[in-house]
Amino acid sequence: MKKLPRSLFCSFFAAALPVLLFTGCVEQSIVIKVKKDGSGIVHERSYTNDAMGQMFAGGLGGEEGEVEVESTTNIPTEDELKEIASKMGEGVTFKTVKEGKNRSGWGGYEVIYAFTDINKLKVDMNDFNPQDEEDAEDASAETSAEEAEEVVTFEMTGNTLKIITPDPAAGLGGGESEEGESGISGGADDPFAGMDASDPQAAMAFQMMAGMAGGMRMGLFVMPDDPITSTNAKHQNGNMITLMMMDMGKIFQNQENLAKMQKMQSEKDRDALQEVADGIDGMTVDLQSPIVVEFE
Repeated sequence: MKKLPRSLFCSFFAAALPVLLFTGCVEQSIVIKVKKDGSGIVHERSYTNDAMGQMFAGGLGGEEGEVEVESTTNIPTEDELKEIASKMGEGVTFKTVKEGKNRSGWGGYEVIYAFTDINKLKVDMNDFNPQDEEDAEDASAETSAEEAEEVVTFEMTGNTLKIITPDPAAGLGGGESEEGESGISGGADDPFAGMDASDPQAAMAFQMMAGMAGGMRMGLFVMPDDPITSTNAKHQNGNMITLMMMDMGKIFQNQENLAKMQKMQSEKDRDALQEVADGIDGMTVDLQSPIVVEFE
């Protein structure tokens, strides 16, 4: 089946849910740091609470250890990291990787990618998780037009950086797969397909996920090297601009968030989508486009 385009939100949640289910609790951040000449780095940090993953495995298999849970503490291979770099555009290269721990003691790794021109950089959170052979073959079959609808891109002239986020109208509620399915609802990219927010089973599932997701956070950030003088960004902390940050534990603590996120799956208007997102505790997202950043 043809892969359907996603919004920035869908892309994040589609990346988060499988990681949560099969590797345990994960903290992942992507920081794009840009210099005045347009070059810079993409700094990925990825840490895993393997103990939580083993607890979940015990629930599935009856005894801890009966169900194997993949650990993302294992550093991706150099070839895998080079493949990720190639997906981010022309002039992007893998530089370094090192093993480390976060403040909670979770094991993981940090990766540095370098880019020569931010105007050629394109970022999709799904690309930062190494793919197996079958997934890689599916991804290679994607058209450039579809990929363009899923990624964050950048336009920089002088001291002005514009961050272009995906169009919700292109990523949600429309389109047709090769099998004739209309829209994203019910498709493989919809993590809430078939879940009714009023269903007691959905409440039980949310409670289970809340326990599993405690401490799980995923985020995408932009940080100019030089001090920011003005910006229309909704979420700024010093020189750090937050495009998306999801605290999965908080999101799953409230079942009402399921209904809100189901609404986000079909909403096409940016302002309306932003209003829904702002009402979800644990979700910080800036859906306007472009986000304009002026710096010294």
